[in-house]
Amino acid sequence: MNGPQLILLSLGLSIGLAAAGLVVLGRWERRLGDPDLRDRLWGALLYVSVLPVLLVPLSLLLPAPVVVVAELAGGAASSVEVLPAPRSAFGLSLNGLVLGGLALAAGLGALRAADFGRRAIALRRLTSGARDAEPDIVGKISATAARLGVPMPRVRCSDAVPTALLTGFSRPLLLLPETAGPPVEAVCAHELAHLRRGDHRAVWIEEALLILCAANPLLPWIRARRAAAREEACDALALAGATEAARRLYARTLVDAIRKAPNPAVPALTFTSAKRSFAMLRLKAILEPAAPAASRLRRTASVAILLTAAATASASVAVAAQREAIVISGQSSDAAEAERTIRNPAWDQHPVPTYPAAALDAGADAGSASVRCVAQTDGALSSCSVLSETPPGLGFGAAAVHAASGARLAAHHLAELREPTPVVFTVRFRIAG
Repeated sequence: MNGPQLILLSLGLSIGLAAAGLVVLGRWERRLGDPDLRDRLWGALLYVSVLPVLLVPLSLLLPAPVVVVAELAGGAASSVEVLPAPRSAFGLSLNGLVLGGLALAAGLGALRAADFGRRAIALRRLTSGARDAEPDIVGKISATAARLGVPMPRVRCSDAVPTALLTGFSRPLLLLPETAGPPVEAVCAHELAHLRRGDHRAVWIEEALLILCAANPLLPWIRARRAAAREEACDALALAGATEAARRLYARTLVDAIRKAPNPAVPALTFTSAKRSFAMLRLKAILEPAAPAASRLRRTASVAILLTAAATASASVAVAAQREAIVISGQSSDAAEAERTIRNPAWDQHPVPTYPAAALDAGADAGSASVRCVAQTDGALSSCSVLSETPPGLGFGAAAVHAASGARLAAHHLAELREPTPVVFTVRFRIAG
C-alpha cells in the first residue's frame, strides 16, 4: 500500500476502536460508580483511539523498507498490451477515492482548527480585560486551595464572564464574575479541584487531538462522556467531607448556574462545563455520592488500559508494515540455478495483468516489470517475486506478480519440468490506443 492508503486505513482503525470503546464503556460506565475511574477510562479511550492516526503517519517519515532480490541474467520479455483498470461510474480510481477521503479529512481538520482559533481568541479577550480580584476573595480562595492541597492560581475578575472559569496551560488563571455571590467558595472549590487533577492542561491536549483526528466522528462523543465524568469527579473532590446541607446548597448553586449562565464558547473549564444533558446525573452524584472504586478494580482497569494501548500500537505497526517496499535487483550467486532457469518461456496461457490504477493516476502510459517465479511440473507458476519495475512505485511489479498466478507454460516446456524450475520473464505494460 502507498502512503495515502495507509493513512486512510489508520483513520478507519481509529473509528473502529472508538466505536468498540463507546459500546463497551457506554454499557458499563454507570455500574462503575466512581467518577474518577470513569474519567480515566474515557480519557484512555480518547487517547487510544487517536494512536493509529499518530503512529502510522509517523512511520511514513522513516525510510521505506528495501527488498534485495536476485537478478538472473538473460530473462526474455513477454510483452502484453493492457487496457486501463476499470473505474467507477464517476471516473474515479481507487487512488482517487483515497485522495478524496484524505482531502475530506484535512478539510474537517481545518474547520475544527479554525473553530478552535475563534474560541481561543474569545478566551484571550475575556482574560485580557480582567482586573485583579479583591483581597478578601483571594483570601477565601487561598484557604480553599490550602485545603485541597493545590498551588494558588492567579485570580482575576471580569464582568464578561457569567461564572467562574479556569484556564491556562502552564500558568493557571481563575477568572471570576464581578458580582460573585455567597456560593463563590463552593464554585471556586470545584475549579481548584480541576487544577489539582490537571484538567486545565487536559482540555488543551484534547482540543489538539480532536483537530488532528477531526474525521473521526465519534471522538467528540467520547470527549463529552469524559467531560461529564470529570465534572462529577471534581464535585466529589470539592465536597469531600461535606454535610448533607452543604451538598444541597452546592446542588442549588449548580442549578442556578445552569439556568442563568450559559457556557461561554471558549476552551476553558467552568462550573457548568459538561453538556446540560448530563446535568441530572451530575446532580444525583452530588446528592448521593458513589463510593470510590476498590483498589483491585482500579488495578484491573489500569492493566486493561495498558493492554489495549499495546494492542492498538501493535495493530498500528502492522498497518504501517503494509508499506510498499523499494525493490533492488542483485546478481544471483547460484550458478546452477541460473543454468537451469527458463529464460524465454512460451505460454499456453499468457499472464494478462490489469494496468495499475496508481500508474494511471500518475499519468504513466507505459511500464514494465521483471518477475521470477517457480514453474511446477504441470506448468503453473508459484512463489512469484518482483525483480525490478519501471517506473518504480506505481504498482507494475505487483500487477505482474498477480497476473503470473493465472499463467501457464506451453506444453513443450513440461518435458523439462521434472522438478520445480525457476522462470524469469518481463511483462511490459502500455495503454492500448
